[in-house]
Amino acid sequence: MKTRQRVKEAARDALSKQHTTAALISLVVIMVGFMAATPLIVVSLIFGEGLLYWLMYGILIPVLGVFQIGVYGEFIKVWNHKKAGVNELFLALAVNFWRKLGGTLWQTFWVVLWTLPFSIAIGIASVLMPILELPFLIALAIVMINRSMAYYFAPNILADCPNVTATQALKISIHITSGRRMELFIFALSWLGWQLLSILTCGVLWIVYIGPYWFTADAGLYLDMKKKALDDSVITYDEIGEEPENPLISIANRVYKNNTDLVRQANEIEQEIYSICPHFNQTTKRCSLITFDEWQNAEQSGKMMNINMITAMCSTAKWSKCNHLKNRSN
Repeated sequence: MKTRQRVKEAARDALSKQHTTAALISLVVIMVGFMAATPLIVVSLIFGEGLLYWLMYGILIPVLGVFQIGVYGEFIKVWNHKKAGVNELFLALAVNFWRKLGGTLWQTFWVVLWTLPFSIAIGIASVLMPILELPFLIALAIVMINRSMAYYFAPNILADCPNVTATQALKISIHITSGRRMELFIFALSWLGWQLLSILTCGVLWIVYIGPYWFTADAGLYLDMKKKALDDSVITYDEIGEEPENPLISIANRVYKNNTDLVRQANEIEQEIYSICPHFNQTTKRCSLITFDEWQNAEQSGKMMNINMITAMCSTAKWSKCNHLKNRSN
């Protein structure tokens, strides 16, 4: 699990590879937001906030939500060092459009459902008992912050997990953020200074740096929290429609830059471990005696993907806990 600072450092590193593309996407986000707000402002000035205004609002906001899901998807690519693109942003609108729209509306529905009783109570208190208005306002703020953090990753999930339904995305987001909502809230607060600088530069700094930086860090935090939730069995691979991560191939890809021969060798060694180690679970693809972090620690030996891989792994005290692998390596 990465700290907030490490996520931001990794975001800057990932962003350095595609900064121009990320800045162009941020510019498009600003332009789309401006184009959506303009007709609402015009209608409000001419006709007031009547039926036409709220009809347009009810159409534009959910569509903007679908567009935003596409933005999150592109920055997940940036974080994963995969090629992102402005054209992909618009192509993504047509992919699973109704699923994404449904997810946006479902999230909105639950936000309204949670906040409506407090809003009604505030309205009644302001007329009958003004002294109670402030406590209800505080309660409303607490509920809104809590629900915002609980539902925070629903758009990321809709972008990242195409097999997750509109309603499941919200449920998975609640599980992923459970116990970490204060951390997520502090992460959101940590951008306030940057937002102030963005305002002072009339949004220019947001386009060229803050927007790309924030979106990339947000993608990294989502993927980190998702991984932690999977490791802790808070959510399952079946729920998100993914296969369990193969630690051997994952490390091979990171260290050896997708060298196909070495990755294939990792797969062959994995099959050998299956045959000799009864502690190795083929569903989770991990040894029950060894944590995921210990899998990754083997990377530091620098001998991971050669024919003596098992020997290299078992040379440490932690790996030697498994007598089957230790005996095989001797």
